[in-house]
Amino acid sequence: MKLTFLQLKKIIPELNKKVITAERILQIFERRRIEFYELPLDSDGCYVTKEGRDYVFLRQRMHQLLYYETLAYEGVHALCHFPASFLLWRHNLEAEVLSLI
Repeated sequence: MKLTFLQLKKIIPELNKKVITAERILQIFERRRIEFYELPLDSDGCYVTKEGRDYVFLRQRMHQLLYYETLAYEGVHALCHFPASFLLWRHNLEAEVLSLI
């Protein structure tokens, strides 16, 4: 599925208006009730859903660039799995958005 800019703006309204920072991603998590934790993981990060709740976990003490990249990557997972009527093809949408990171 090819996304138009307007379709992508429905998902990430800040596009082309604000710089999307780690702090902004964490604000979006808070607004969407996605719990965020930094833990001593073996992998860089993961998105988990359990019993109707969403979680994003990132490994503690990562290089700053890797931290931002992983936060954005796992954030896309969390946001693409969030219920929304305009997200009909979630896997294709997720692939499209992740290709931008």
